[in-house]
Amino acid sequence: MFTGDANVDNLLERYRQLLLDANKSKNLVSRRDVNNLTGRLISESLQPLSLGEDVLVSPLLDIGSGGGLPGIPLKIAKPELNITLLDSNRKKTLFLRRVINEL
Repeated sequence: MFTGDANVDNLLERYRQLLLDANKSKNLVSRRDVNNLTGRLISESLQPLSLGEDVLVSPLLDIGSGGGLPGIPLKIAKPELNITLLDSNRKKTLFLRRVINEL
């Protein structure tokens, strides 16, 4: 669905489901067409990977992570990256911690 790697795609799909479930109460992404939007946002988050190996260099800082985009999909696809997620909203940071623990 996302990358062609079954393990990565399974984790990305699990993340998408967690995002959809949490979005109902936490408004992490726009509610307009949220089912299609989450898949598209995850795919867009992975775009830097298509630019080559030297484009993404650790450490990375995802400022205003919200629902974890693009940081979480990038980390799932390239686990060797050191990515810090940063958001000022407590409910969003609690969601990010939950996702990190579950995935």
